[in-house]
This record gives sequence, C-alpha cells and structure tokens, in this order.
Amino acid sequence: MRILIVDDEEAGRYLLESILGSKGYDVISAVDGLDALEKARDARLDLIITDVLMPRMDGYKLCVRLKNDADLCTVPILVYTASFGDAADQRFAMSLGIDAFLLKPQEPVLLLAEVERLLNRDVTAVGSAGPDADEPGMLKEYGERISHKLYEKLLLLEQTNTELNSTMRLLNDEVDAKSTLVKELSLAVSKEQQAQEALLVSQERYAAAVRGANDGIWDWDLDSDAFYASPRFRDLLGLRDDEPLVSAEQWLERVLPDDAERLRFEIDLHLRGLTPHFESEHQVPGADGAPRWMLSRGQALRREDGTPYRMAGSLSDITERKRQEDQLLHNALYDGLTGLPNRSLFMDRMTFLETRRQRHPDYEFAVLFIDLDRFKTVNESLGHAAGDELLVEVSRRLLLCTRTGDTLARLSGDEFAMLLDDVQEPLDADRLARAIVDEFAVPFVIAGAETYSSASIGIAMTGGVPRDPEELLRDAETAMYRAKEAGRARVEVFDSVMHARAMSALQTESELRRALERGELEPYYQPVVSLETGLIVSCEALVRWNHPERGLLGPYEFVPIAEQTGLIVPMGIVVMRAACERNREWQRAGH
Repeated sequence: MRILIVDDEEAGRYLLESILGSKGYDVISAVDGLDALEKARDARLDLIITDVLMPRMDGYKLCVRLKNDADLCTVPILVYTASFGDAADQRFAMSLGIDAFLLKPQEPVLLLAEVERLLNRDVTAVGSAGPDADEPGMLKEYGERISHKLYEKLLLLEQTNTELNSTMRLLNDEVDAKSTLVKELSLAVSKEQQAQEALLVSQERYAAAVRGANDGIWDWDLDSDAFYASPRFRDLLGLRDDEPLVSAEQWLERVLPDDAERLRFEIDLHLRGLTPHFESEHQVPGADGAPRWMLSRGQALRREDGTPYRMAGSLSDITERKRQEDQLLHNALYDGLTGLPNRSLFMDRMTFLETRRQRHPDYEFAVLFIDLDRFKTVNESLGHAAGDELLVEVSRRLLLCTRTGDTLARLSGDEFAMLLDDVQEPLDADRLARAIVDEFAVPFVIAGAETYSSASIGIAMTGGVPRDPEELLRDAETAMYRAKEAGRARVEVFDSVMHARAMSALQTESELRRALERGELEPYYQPVVSLETGLIVSCEALVRWNHPERGLLGPYEFVPIAEQTGLIVPMGIVVMRAACERNREWQRAGH
C-alpha cells in the first residue's frame, strides 16, 4: 500500500519513511501542501499523513482541498503534528473531515497501529501492552536507517563547506562517526523541542486572542485560493455551522450586490500595489433581514518581486457607528421639526442645479419663497405647541404640491422655500404658486380648532444668465415682501423694477443710518388752529430729512424703510426730543 508523507522538516520525513518502510509500505514524500496536492493527483494513494505548520500551504488548508477533490476525498488523512494540542484545536481539525489526529512524538508501535487501523489491516499483533517479539529487531533496523540517512546528510554538508566540515574530517571510523551522530541528533531533537514549545505557546496566545476578539479574522492563500475564517468572522456574516466558507468567493457572495463589485475592486487595487493597505465598508444581510455594515481591513504579503502570495485581515461590525454618522448627517441637513431639508441642504441643491444649467443652456429652474401670514398671531394665541403643529401641517400640504425632482425646505421659523426643477416659463412657476395659495384657503385643524393661515409667495427665475444661489434666493424673498405689501395671500414674480426698488431701499437704509448719526433728521411743525378763537392750540411734528445730496425729503421716501428695518424707533426718539425742546422754547417765549 502507498502512503504519502507531508512534512516540511526533513528529519520528520526520514523518521516516518524509516518506520513505515520497515513494514513494507510504499512511501512517497512532499514538503508542503502544494507539493502534496501535485503528487497526490499523480499517484494512487491509500493514506496521507500530514503535519500542520508548513510554508505555502499548511496541513489544514491541504485537508480542505483534499476533501473537496472528487478523486481524493476518500483517501484517509492522519494529522501527525506537535503544533497544536488543546481539545478545541483537535475538534477544529476533525471538523475538516480528517480521519485521525496524533501528537508528536509517538512510539513507533502506536503509530503503526493507527496506520494499520486506517488501512483496515489486522491490528491484533500490536494491541498488547508491550512490544512484540519483532520490535527489538525493528528498532535496531530503524536506528541503523536513521544513522545512515544522517551520515549521508553530514557528508553532503561537508562537501558544501558547512560548519560541520571540520568535525567530519575527525571521524575516522564508523563507530566514532555514529557516536557523534547520536550526540548531534540528540542536540537537534532538543533544539527542535524547544522551538516547538515556543511555537506552541505563541499559537496558543494567538488562538486565545482570536477567540476573544470582537473582530473576525480571515486569511487568504492567494496561490491555492484557500480561505480561512475564524468563528467570529462566520458569525458576522450570519453563516450557519453547516454552511461552507473555504474560499474568498464564498465571502464575497455574502456581500450585498450594490457593494460587492466595489469591494472586489478595492481588493484588486491593493493586490496590484496601488493602495498601501486594504480597507472597505460594505453591507451584508443581518439575521433579522436588515443590512448590517461591516468594515474589512487587510494587508497583502508579497515576494521579492512584489507578487502577492497571501492576504490576511479583520472584519468588524460598524452598524451602530454608521447609524450615528447618518443621524449626525441628517441633523446637519434636515429640519428637526418637519423633517424637510434645511437651508444648508437647499443651498447645496441650488448650487448643483446652477452647475447643471451652465452645462445645458436650455435648462432653467425657479425658486419660490413662501412665508405664512398671521403665523405670529397663531403662535401667541394658541401657544408654541400649536404653532409647531401648524408648521408640520403646512409642510405636509406643501409637499403635496411639489413635483418629482422639486425640493422643499424650511429655511427658518415660518419661512419655506421650494426649488422647481426644469421650469422654462415664469407662468409655470406662477401656476404652481397659486395652487399653493388655493391649498392654504382650506382651514387647518390645530389643537382641535379650525385655524386659517394664508401664504405670501415670491418667485425668482434664473433668466438665462449665471446666477449666484444666494442672490437668487434673495430675489425670491424680495418678491415675497412685495406680495405682502400688496395685501398678503398673493404671488409676485421678481422683475427688474423690483430689483431696482430693492437696491434703492438698501441704499436708503444705509444712508438713513448715517443720517441718524449726523443729525440730518428734524421735525417740521404743522399748527392746529381753533376755529372758535383763531388761536394755535397745538402743533403736529412731522419728520423731514435734510439729505446732503437730494435735498429735503418727505417721510413717504424713507419712513416705510425705517419701519421695515427697525430704524423707526431711534428716529422716533430723535423727533420727540427735538419737538419737546422746541415746545419748551415756545413756552418760554410766551406762546
């Protein structure tokens, strides 16, 4: 019968070859998992004995590949290793489908008994408590074969000028040579045991860290496409115990389709050396059906020529972090009361449409500035809770009036704005604005009572020329104020005359502030005469503005602006003080 030995340590292979060869087995050897796969496909095998830790492909990955090969899946596998020893590691090995698990070193008799059991041979001869009659002879033959093999190895080292060269020249007879070989073998075994113990401690620490970590660990052999995933990794993907996960493709198939292609692309970028490390956020189905966000990080190991041969990393559940980020983003861009976009998001949307308009000259859009009439009365009479309820209901009605592609936002207080996508004519915007006015004619039911609240709306069109979003919104607001002045519950479209009036009002406001500082305002007095006596009984004090450039201005040219800007209060104080002083002077003069 033919047995394949898989071990990267030459001494380990010699030991097994000698023990099994002495019993008449046909033995072939491989130095690692990849070498073993190649030889297994070319030879008819009755048993495979493999170590665990080996370069290129370890024993566990080899077992996975063998059990998934239709031609090799029935060949018994014996894992013979000193690398792992706790019960959990043995259970993991057995879960891969191996047939037996032995820890190094084993007595030759016990090892042969396990081999014969796996080959369905008669094992009664080795089942007793002590060695059989042939054992001393077998051990002697085993010792001579080992001595011969190691002797040949030392002769080879002598030819290549190794450090044992001088020692071999002193070995003049076979007895002394064998004695020295025994000492060298003992020293080598001792060093190997120390290394194995240190490796075992390191692996125990690693295994404990993997089991205790909240992140999933993955390891991908790029040459063989074998993929190892920790139990936590499987849990994060929502895999059942019976679902396989032996390739990277089975991991990627669990990622939601919208993210899978991007994840493959990011992996490919790193494998090609275009990114220093791999990092990707993607979604997988959760146990409750809702997607969960995962963060995967990794690093590729490369050969001297830069070719990657292995990639390993971690997988973390970041669903809660993503939820908090989305909430923060929502709070920054949306109104907390109505759920509508806020001013910041509205301006961002306007900027986007203006960019589109500059690329497509035939494209136009419009802005509606909507302000509630008498909202302050509702707030003060019914309370702030009722005012909030009215704002929510207003938002609902405005949304009913929007079209696909339009954006409705709450700017502040009782001010709303609507961005109309693809509007070519002012008449189209005017028609929609009047539909909103009609919608507000229906009473609102607030705090259990019917409440009426109309809306004044201003419209601003892009007009075929580049427009700054802030300027366009300001024009719509100017038109809205014009609608309020005209009687409320009205619609006004911004035009050049309105713009000129707005610019004039802005200039007047600026000059009026300087006039208050310079004392350019003074009262003119209109006497009130008694028809019975013909005497002056009182005077009306009427403000005039001694403008340094425009001359004497009447109140109709600046009082409305003072009322809108709040300058009417300091202006009233100036006029009253001047009138009182003049009244005192008249009284002192006997009038």
